[in-house]
Parts: sequence; structure tokens; C-alpha cells
Amino acid sequence: MQEENLTQKQKFMNYDEIPSLVRMIPYSFILTHTQHSFMTKFPVSSGKPVTLRTVIYFLFAFCSIWFSPVFAEERTPSPGNKTYVISPNKGNDESSGTAQSPWKTFAPLNKLILAPGDRVEITSAGNLTESLSLSGGGTDKKPVIVKFAPGKYDWMPDKLLRRKLQISNTNDASTEDKAIAMDMENVKNLRIEGTGALFLCRGKMMTVHLKNSRNVVLSGIGFDYKRPTLSEYTAEEVHDKNAIISIHKDSDYALENGKVVWIGEGWKMNAGGYGQTYKRNPETLVRSGSPLGGIDKAEEISPGKLKVTYSNNPGFEKGVTYQNRDTRRDYCGVFCNRSENIFWINVKFHYMHGMGVINQFTKNISFKNLEFGPSKGSGRTCAAWADMLHFSGCGGKIIVDGTHFNGANDDAINIHGTYLRIVDVPSPKEVKVRFIHPQTFGFEAFVTGDQIEFVSHETLLPYGKARVKEAKLINEREMMLTLDSPVPGERKENDVIENITWTPSVHVKNCIVDAIPTRGFLLSTRKPILIENCIFNRTGMSAILVAADANSWFESGAVKNLTLRNNRFIECGEPVINFHPENGKRDEKSPMHSGINITNNIFELKGKQAISLKSTGNVKITGNTFINSKGNKNATLQDIITRDASPAYSAEKNTVKSVK
Repeated sequence: MQEENLTQKQKFMNYDEIPSLVRMIPYSFILTHTQHSFMTKFPVSSGKPVTLRTVIYFLFAFCSIWFSPVFAEERTPSPGNKTYVISPNKGNDESSGTAQSPWKTFAPLNKLILAPGDRVEITSAGNLTESLSLSGGGTDKKPVIVKFAPGKYDWMPDKLLRRKLQISNTNDASTEDKAIAMDMENVKNLRIEGTGALFLCRGKMMTVHLKNSRNVVLSGIGFDYKRPTLSEYTAEEVHDKNAIISIHKDSDYALENGKVVWIGEGWKMNAGGYGQTYKRNPETLVRSGSPLGGIDKAEEISPGKLKVTYSNNPGFEKGVTYQNRDTRRDYCGVFCNRSENIFWINVKFHYMHGMGVINQFTKNISFKNLEFGPSKGSGRTCAAWADMLHFSGCGGKIIVDGTHFNGANDDAINIHGTYLRIVDVPSPKEVKVRFIHPQTFGFEAFVTGDQIEFVSHETLLPYGKARVKEAKLINEREMMLTLDSPVPGERKENDVIENITWTPSVHVKNCIVDAIPTRGFLLSTRKPILIENCIFNRTGMSAILVAADANSWFESGAVKNLTLRNNRFIECGEPVINFHPENGKRDEKSPMHSGINITNNIFELKGKQAISLKSTGNVKITGNTFINSKGNKNATLQDIITRDASPAYSAEKNTVKSVK
């Protein structure tokens, strides 16, 4: 609703009195059309205009009839302790949903409110044409269980539930509906199981959406795309004026006017633009352009094999595989929002479209023994269109254990909050703030009771705290906050605020990170962080980045307690561990990050920079082994650890040696 319309509404009645259903109707439509229609069909003898209050209650009475069960089906409560059976191949939705007479689709199930002890069994693989849209839930002792039989399920997008969602770091298409395969809102005590069940997305979709849900376990299932939204091709021969390339069998294409056009399920794009290069032995993945964007002509030699010609080689290299996709962030693979106690166990993600698994204002999230990577034998090299695990404004504890990250288009893990810029202070205890980054906006970044800090955009240091008494999302870009104490007087233009209530503790252990073109882990939270017993193989950029900025991505905040121990870093991008807040003004007496322990790690360097400390204090570097590269074999500890506006670090029992 527009702010000016809200004021006009209040001349007639309190906005909160308007039934929520009617609030969805644009005010201009109500005022212009409905009041005129009402006056025409129900003339008032006095000749006085009908007030909006009368019109609203007329509409409400109409909507109460229109949206009654006579016109729209409502969910029916399940009695509980009941088993519902679905057979995609043999069922019938007119049946009773029993083992002897199963349903065919999720449509009948989606009309139920599930209850404690309920069980849903999908007894055979097949085509899934409806969303799995669950409501209700169980108890700790009697959870609702949904169990999929082993096999491949083709999830078709045409009839799926669609929602408009506001998703951090993803909002290039904020007004577009997202198709959703599994939708769970306001559910509790739910288990989705399916060892050996693999869901093939047959077009762009969000595989799982969780909102306002708690105590949910997803285990044993897997996700992939029949036709990924990223295309792959390999250079088999490279010559001065031409090359022979083979296109992966899953990357459908066409030739139009001598150019390659990628053909997907519900989408198409011209080859070229953003890309990555994948090399084997050793396995590396780095960002690049796509050479197909620089060719003069493509000709098909045989299906999947092309001869491409060019005046100058646009970047083809024999044996290299190239990945090519568009850059519009219109989806994420999984969206978990305002939920609690979410557990992922033994789940496989062979491909995700969009920003991977996004967790937004969710607390207590656990990932155990997950696999992010192309399916074995597929010949593909990419499993994620962007990040794999992404956490924005989360709380409680994040645990990632025994997980393999392979083949992303961005970071393996990114954990951060969001700085919002202060744009107005209407009164001493009110502050208007704005989302600045174009891909992050539209959600409630603050709610009543949250504690905030005022942060200098220049130093990234806080200068005041307050608690939110009231928070209103004015529009998709701005919020108005009422505080329990005045806004600090030292506020400057472009300063920001951070929600420090929603900051998680983090424990990542026993993980493997390889074929990642950017960073391994981005870590920005003030609660304790422990990264241990992980292997980082040749990340394209730093294996660990501790940043925070109030001028570009607006990802907050300060790190106060970070331990890195017993990890192995193999020829990663450098600096391997990078503390790099984007603070234009900094003083080593007042560092942004602090409380850093780097202990018993092994660094196999490919260059000459193991650790970079920018605006970072209270650092202890103990018991590590640094193996210098051949080109830097005489480097000392002081050579491979650098400082910028950071106080002296403590270094004990470290070993520096040269590669053999």
C-alpha cells in the first residue's frame, strides 16, 4: 500500500479494522469502482455519499460468502494416527488414499491438516505433478512422517504452488512467482524421509520452502535437474582459427544464425557471457567468460559435437570444461524462513538453481553428512548455480558436519547479517532505515524486541545500542523503527544499523571443500565460530574470508570469537585466511574483528600469503605448519602473514618449511 493512501484510509476508519482479505484489494479500486457501483445499485435516499466504512463492510460480507467452502475448498483436520498412501503410477485421486486404494497425486493430501501420528507413504517413483503442500504437524513423540520409496521422481512445474517471496541476496525477480515443490508453512514435528529417493526438477523451481515451522527433519532424499540451468561444454581440439567442442548430453542446445543457444525446460539463453573454467588433475574451478560468446560461427559435426570458428581464440583450451549460465538471481534452491530446529541428514544436492540453500531469520539449523556435487557418472562438473549454504540473519546454532562441497558457482558457505542504512530520524526515538543492495530487500529485517547497534559506515565500529519497540515495513525497501532509547547524536550520513539479536554461533567440522571458484567459507557473526578438521582444496579465492561491509553487499558484522583448528589448506587462493573488513577508516588501536585463534592447521601454499590481518586484533597463531611454494621457499613467518591497521599478533610453535 502507498503511504499517501494509508492516510486517506484513516479518514474513514482505522486501517487495522479492515479485514485482512479486503486489505489486499487496492484502495484506488475500492474507492473508484466499488463505491460507484454501490451507489448505483443501492442508492441512498439522503443523497449523501457512502463512506468507505460502509463500502468495506459491504465488501467483507460479499467476500465472506465468496470465499466460503461453497466456493473454495478448505483443509480438513486429519483424525491423527492415520496412514495416507500415494502411488504416482497406479493411484487415483478419487480413491480413499489407503494402501488398497491409493491416491495418484498430492492434491487430496494438500486438503488435510495433518495431526500427530499421521503417516504419508509414497509407494513408488513416478511423475509428481502437484506440490507437496503440508499443513499441521505432530508432537515430539508422534511426529508426522512422509516417506518416499526409492527411485527417480520427475517433478513437473506446470501445476506447482507458486509464491512471491522476498529472499536475501536473491531478489532480481522479487515480483515473480516461484514454483515450489515442497511447501511447508506453520508445520511442526515433521519428518520427510526417502533413502534412495531422487527428485528430478523438470524446470526452474524451489525444491523446499519452509516458513514459520519448527522441528523438521529431512533425511535420505536427493535433488537434481534433468536439464540444469547451467550448460557445460569441453574443448577437445583447439587450433588457431577453430576448435572442436563437445557439449554435455544434459545441455540441450540449438544453432541459430551460426550461434549456440542453450535450450532449457521453460527457458533459453544465448551462449556466452558469464562462465567458469573447470580443469582436472588437479581439480580447479575458476571464474571466467564463456568462449562461445566470442566465436564467429558454430557448425554441427554430429549431435553434441560442434566446430566453432573465430578470428582470434576467445579462450578455448584443450581439455578444459566450460560452464555457462545467466546471472539473474530469480530463485534459490531451498528457502528456510523464520523457522526453528531444522535438520538435514544424508541429503544430496546434485544441482540447485539459484542461490542454493538460503536460511533467513532461522535458528538452530543442522546439516549432517550432506553431499553437494554432481551425481556420480553424470559427467557434469557443477552442482550449484551460486552459493551452496547461505545464512542471512540467522540465530541459535548452525552446525555443518561431514559435508562435501564440490562444484559451486560461488561460495560453499556464507554466513552474515544485513546492514540497513539510516536515511531519516523523524523523532529522537524513531529511525527510518533502507535496504541498499539491489538483491536484498523486502523482508522484515527487524521485529519488536530485537536489539540493534548503530555502526559507522567508515570504521564499521558501533557507537550505540537500542531495542526495537515497534518495526514496520513501510515499503519493500524501507522500515520504520521505534526504539526504547534515542538515536545517538554522533550519527553521520550513510551510517547503518545491525540486528545483533539475530547472530548465530557456528560449528563446521569434518567437511571437504573443492572445486569452489570463490571462497570456501565467509564468516560474519559475533557469536563463537569453530571451524575444525576440514580440508580446503584449491579454492579459487581465499579459503576463509572474514569481511563485513556497509558500502557494497552490506553484509554484517563483526567477528569476536573465531577458532580455526586442525584444518588443511591445499593450494588455495591467497591470502588463504583473509580478514578484510571494508572499512575506509581504521586504526590498529580499535580493530573491527578480534578474538582469533588459528591453531594446528596445515597450509600448503601456492604463493606467498597465508594470512592477512586487516583491522583485526587479539590474534593467536599457534602450532601451525606452513609449507612454502617452490617459488617462495625461503619465506619466513613474517613474510607470509601480513598486517594492515592490526595490532601485533601472538605466534608460537609454528613451523615454516619448503615444499620438497
